[in-house]
Amino acid sequence: MNRQAVERNTANIVRLLERNPDAVILDAGCDDGSFTELLRTATGSNQLFGIEILEDRAQLAEQKGICVSKSDLTKRFDYPDNFFDVVHANQVIEHLYDIDNFVEEIARVLKPGGYCIISTENLASWHNIGALFMGKQAFSTHISKRVESCGNPFGINPAPSHKPQSMVHVKILTPSSLKAIFELYGFERCRVYGAGYYPFPAFLAHVLSDVNPGHAAYITLKAYKKSATIT
Repeated sequence: MNRQAVERNTANIVRLLERNPDAVILDAGCDDGSFTELLRTATGSNQLFGIEILEDRAQLAEQKGICVSKSDLTKRFDYPDNFFDVVHANQVIEHLYDIDNFVEEIARVLKPGGYCIISTENLASWHNIGALFMGKQAFSTHISKRVESCGNPFGINPAPSHKPQSMVHVKILTPSSLKAIFELYGFERCRVYGAGYYPFPAFLAHVLSDVNPGHAAYITLKAYKKSATIT
């Protein structure tokens, strides 16, 4: 079911991208650039930039023709104001301690009228609510970099892990909080889409996540920077 939810979430992101071969695009947290290539295909643009903190992953992205800044998303982005038409971040925001800086920097580097697409896991998903109801750690949260599912024996990855600290989930959002923080920094036309609806099978999960994304496994926000200057 997780694979189907991830595929559905990817499909949501791709359909939200607008065809524009002239778009200048930032993939914030681009990893090895594999998902960035989907942005290229969906928009038709070859003006692709990325930010990635892990050196080995950044090098792989550069080999795909992506211009990568090897830096930390909790710091100031190494780009001028009003530079990008699109900013994308998939399964990234949950790894950041300073979400305010992240959203503020997206607002700064986006052109007026540009848009962002931000996707993450949903704290309010039914499977997270179920885990909390049983007194277990929510599936989407991590409390240790050594064991991803620490505190939840039903987690996807209960085995020992040696992930870097940057890959640990530190803040999990709900649809309302994801929308609210982008509105706080001046974004408008904020809309959230859902994907996956555990424990229901894929055909029913698609319907339920469309009807009520508030409890979907994955959530994706599309939001536009106001045309007027943000203060």
